[in-house]
Amino acid sequence: METWHVELQGDSFDLEEFPNLFPIGGEVYFAREGEKVFMSADKMNECAQPQEVKDIAEELMNKIYPIARLHQENLVRPTLGVVWREDGEGARHGYALLSANISGRGKLSAQPSPDTATTQHTDAQVLFATLQKYPRLQTVIGILGLQEVNISQLYRCFEELEQHLKTVSGKGIWQNGLCSEKKQKLFKRTANTWMPNDGHARHYSGHDKPPDNPMSLEDAKEFIRELAKKTLEKFAS
Repeated sequence: METWHVELQGDSFDLEEFPNLFPIGGEVYFAREGEKVFMSADKMNECAQPQEVKDIAEELMNKIYPIARLHQENLVRPTLGVVWREDGEGARHGYALLSANISGRGKLSAQPSPDTATTQHTDAQVLFATLQKYPRLQTVIGILGLQEVNISQLYRCFEELEQHLKTVSGKGIWQNGLCSEKKQKLFKRTANTWMPNDGHARHYSGHDKPPDNPMSLEDAKEFIRELAKKTLEKFAS
């Protein structure tokens, strides 16, 4: 059987997390071969051309990376490198797109087998499967996957989570027990009176009285990240 794999490029600190969070055996998985890490997916194996494979890998990484950051916030997103096609006998042909092709022979450890495939899904794999069902949650995770997030984007995440919960369960965030009413109000008042010098204030100066103990941007990020993770876990497959 012919399979496709995409080599990841980046710092080993970041790359090594992906096989732990998305091991062999899932719909999308990562595997190590020496110091290299490869991405594989059932959907990629339906492709005929390497550019199609890379496009799908990029699309999947857009969803996987934010979930990985819920577990390890300081992860830097890896880039996609050589696309490898492997036949059933282990012969590989690499496509470094926009440059010369590479040929070789060997066995990729990214090829799943009964001995290496896991039967129990990791938390990250469960969250990824859950995410596919809910467009609002995809929006939230996409925003949280950005390297830099401002207060307006965090408030957008809050509203998306609130609407998702009300639509599915009929209750809002704190009513679902995902945070205290006091902390939710603190976040909202902080966001609504945010007056930084970065152009990301939600309202005009003096729109409302700020809280005595406003959240920092980092505190607000962590608050929304935790809400997103708890929401995903609440509706986990």
